[in-house]
Amino acid sequence: MITESNPQMPVFGEAVKKFQKFLVSQHVSSELLWIFREDVISRKRRVLIKEPLPSENTRLVESLYERGCQRGLGVQLDMFCLLGSRPCCYVWLPEDEIDAQYMMVGGLKLSVPKDWLHARWVKSNLVWRVHVWLDEQSGWNKAEDRLPHKQHPT
Repeated sequence: MITESNPQMPVFGEAVKKFQKFLVSQHVSSELLWIFREDVISRKRRVLIKEPLPSENTRLVESLYERGCQRGLGVQLDMFCLLGSRPCCYVWLPEDEIDAQYMMVGGLKLSVPKDWLHARWVKSNLVWRVHVWLDEQSGWNKAEDRLPHKQHPT
């Protein structure tokens, strides 16, 4: 995982611009797609994303970022996968001070995985529902699932 840390917390718009510059420096497009756990399914090393992504995601990401700034434990902007050439990204907040120290978060941390996952769109509601059901049965990454949930973000 390639990371860049900044102990001072910029406002959300500035943080996004820094993240976009960081992504470009890693040869990734700056055209961000913000995702939550409800938007993503992974089975057998395939990542599927529901099309279209909800327009509310950007507002929810900004709210989550601001909550992280208020908590003072740091915020990480992270790329999860690529959808075509566009990075699918999320905000990660440490649960407590120990988690923050372990992840070396104390300000703003920008992160891109070394090995990029490539996702595919799922356009059909029926196909999506079948994949959601299979995903729930599989217990995918329950122990290490870092994507925030929309209803109960970290």
